[in-house]
Amino acid sequence: MELNNALYGHGETASRKMREHNSFCAGMVIFAASSPHDNARYFKTSVYHQF
Repeated sequence: MELNNALYGHGETASRKMREHNSFCAGMVIFAASSPHDNARYFKTSVYHQF
């Protein structure tokens, strides 16, 4: 759930900044990764969402 909240927050921030600058985008890349220095297995993934 923490990852979902972080993604929503960053998406809202990016949207607000684009509106403030009268900008637009055709898509967004969302990516997440765990720390390669942790003892747990390393995880990395990304998704492209086209608007």
